[in-house]
Amino acid sequence: MISVATYALLFLLVFFPSEEALAQNGSENEKAERRNCLYTQFSLFMEENVHKTTNYRKGTLVPVNTEVVLVNQDDDDIELRMNDGTKLDLENIEPFSGEKIDGIFRRTLAAKKVDLSLFSDVEKRAIMSGEVEVGMSRAAVLVALGYPPKHKTPSLQGNQWRYWRNRFNTFVVLFEGDKVKAIKD
Repeated sequence: MISVATYALLFLLVFFPSEEALAQNGSENEKAERRNCLYTQFSLFMEENVHKTTNYRKGTLVPVNTEVVLVNQDDDDIELRMNDGTKLDLENIEPFSGEKIDGIFRRTLAAKKVDLSLFSDVEKRAIMSGEVEVGMSRAAVLVALGYPPKHKTPSLQGNQWRYWRNRFNTFVVLFEGDKVKAIKD
């Protein structure tokens, strides 16, 4: 027969775990959250915590390799949280992105950082500021600016990529071979 003292002790252990047990559990939670850690694959801009896949080049810069945690995903949006607690929603505008939300996820987020050592110093500076410079490679432009809306740039193999500064103004990145030849407003 189990004594009342034994029941009391079991009650205390189950409902009032030790600080060590709580710390270990917290550590496990942190490890689980780390497994959900992702990195942005290009520099992007957000306005009011939203990055639209039309890829407007205004608002607050979120640099490439920004660490984020996936909070939620539905058919049109991916909700993320940055290390500082800032919320970031990726809002897919499918007629412009030409992608379903899973495609947006795959091209925007990954478990590994982009290897910036593959780029020149000039390209790295432009990438980290979310800008494009003459002489950059196509790969560097994608990391610096992200993907141009597909309704105006149906193929990344083309020599002209059109981006939106905002809802009303665009600019075109002109390529000669693999390098940026000019940027036209």
